Amino acid sequence: MKTRSRLSSGDAMDTDATITKRGLAGDYLMRIPTDVFALICDYLHPLDLRNLSLTARGVRRILMCRSQSRYLWHVALSRIQDLPECPSDISEPHYVRLMLTTECFNCLGGRATKENFFERIRLCRGCWSEKMLDIDRVEEIDPVALQLTHFVRGWPFGIDQAEYYAPSVEAILEEFRALPPDDGDGPNARKRREFGERWSERADMKRNTSVELLRWKLVKFCPTE
Repeated sequence: MKTRSRLSSGDAMDTDATITKRGLAGDYLMRIPTDVFALICDYLHPLDLRNLSLTARGVRRILMCRSQSRYLWHVALSRIQDLPECPSDISEPHYVRLMLTTECFNCLGGRATKENFFERIRLCRGCWSEKMLDIDRVEEIDPVALQLTHFVRGWPFGIDQAEYYAPSVEAILEEFRALPPDDGDGPNARKRREFGERWSERADMKRNTSVELLRWKLVKFCPTE
């Protein structure tokens, strides 16, 4: 017999949508015993689980709390045929948005057809033009950034020349600028090496998983049979 998870308190997950209203259905769900609530969620599609999280703030607090709800999201995602496991660097609700919706991660519009699996984002055409940078626009931000682009670039699939996500470029630049000056073989040099190793490991992991996500999408929408 399958063991049901108990819902308990914990740190909140990243919030990736805005609750627009409190529905009576959501208020009613908050009066259901937590074990019954978990049992109901066990039978929901990932999109249904996400929609449920938007019904009321109390429901959202439960479903966006990793220690409370990760099991529920895992069960829901397992119902999607051949869907790769959720990458370790994002939450399950984020993953559902990325793979199963057309919602723009920037403006929250509902017609986002351009995704960047390396950055784990989906954008509408307007936000893509704003947030995705070609190499010339990266240089305009700071010429130093040209030394760091290999840390924030996914595989060049040839879909679009704009392949650098502006927030990622800004994030790595901010961390790079805060590094102490190189001192040869001293502690400063060690910190700079650790910076490069950490970003390189992160980039390799994201590239590998982005290939899996892209492969799943291509098989789903371009079946061979």
